Amino acid sequence: MMKIANIFSSFLFALKWVWKVDVVFCWFGGYHGFFPVLLAKIFNKKSIIVVGGYDAAYVPSISYGIFYTGGFQLWCVKMIYNWATWICPVDESLVKSTNYYADPSGVGYNTGILNFIPLLQSKMAVVPSGYIEPKMPKADLKRSGILSIAMIENDKDFYLKGLDIVIDLAKKMAQHNFTFVGIDPYYFKTIESKIPENLEIVYPLDHNSLMEVYMNHKIYLQISMSEGLPNSLCEAMLFGCIPIGSNVNGIPNAIGNTGFILYEKKIQTLIIS
Repeated sequence: MMKIANIFSSFLFALKWVWKVDVVFCWFGGYHGFFPVLLAKIFNKKSIIVVGGYDAAYVPSISYGIFYTGGFQLWCVKMIYNWATWICPVDESLVKSTNYYADPSGVGYNTGILNFIPLLQSKMAVVPSGYIEPKMPKADLKRSGILSIAMIENDKDFYLKGLDIVIDLAKKMAQHNFTFVGIDPYYFKTIESKIPENLEIVYPLDHNSLMEVYMNHKIYLQISMSEGLPNSLCEAMLFGCIPIGSNVNGIPNAIGNTGFILYEKKIQTLIIS
């Protein structure tokens, strides 16, 4: 019922506004963009869709991604991708790539729009997210601690964002302090017994509070199974954290030669003294 209500609300919003504007800008591909992009095409207006990750993903091992989910939402996404004037993925991997990290068999999952819509009608341009260098001073280089940030509300998020790996890593590196920010307090109750003493769990924080968290940690972990261009990773790097990330989508592009890449979902290569 909530999805139907959202679609109806989107239709009313589009009907009221699209004919008045020059460009329809849609943040991520989904059913919410169906009527705005459709009316933009009817009224001969330009439309731009930013593709952020889920809306180009296919990860069967955790039943994740628009191209795995299928159904009505996928139909909507395929339609708007072909109607749009421009599609702007935040990373090149969302155009066409293979995700080897998330596939337990090692064969790799096709991901990216052109793997599933090879005859795409719209123009495409990769436009990475932009970040403003923080005004706050970087923390003391003697800082310590290993940080990871992600919204975790269910079991799918738990594996998607690599919390399972963080927990195992913390257990094997008891001499280090870990922090994970962003776990829903209701969901936390279901996993509380798995959390080791050296892993501090912090509920979701506002952006200003996150800045202080970044400054107080030395290492940032982004070991997701699927991503676009993770904002928290890029922000952590701006605050001087050493990044460690999985070989997934925009993560290695963001890290470059400033940190370390995990090519397989095996914690042995992450353990440090």
